[in-house]
Amino acid sequence: MSCDGFVVNMGALVEYKGIDVDVVIPPEVDTIGYKAFCGREDVRSVVLPEGLTSIEDRPFANCDGLSSLTVPASVSHIGRHAFSDCPRLTIEYGGTTQAWCALFDCVPWHGGAICLVVRCTDGVLSYPA
Repeated sequence: MSCDGFVVNMGALVEYKGIDVDVVIPPEVDTIGYKAFCGREDVRSVVLPEGLTSIEDRPFANCDGLSSLTVPASVSHIGRHAFSDCPRLTIEYGGTTQAWCALFDCVPWHGGAICLVVRCTDGVLSYPA
């Protein structure tokens, strides 16, 4: 299915081909797929829907312009290098700091470009710590 620039396959957002720089993911999406936004330097903000459960590997890698990402507490997995090379990124997370830290097996970024701030319901995490 492709609608308004969203390419969705069985609940997974496979690719964003839209022109909006402030993106709100449709509620039927439950997974952000591998490299779904990769290299989209024009995208400034992304709001993920309540009910989303998984952010796969590298979906936001090399999104230099991405400064705001809203992640619901329903997310139970964040893949490898999900936010690599997003130097201006602030994440608004709907869960606690403890829940955030339990979401990934390895660091969701690498190299010098990192996630700078994660605002959780009970505090703020800054990276590097």
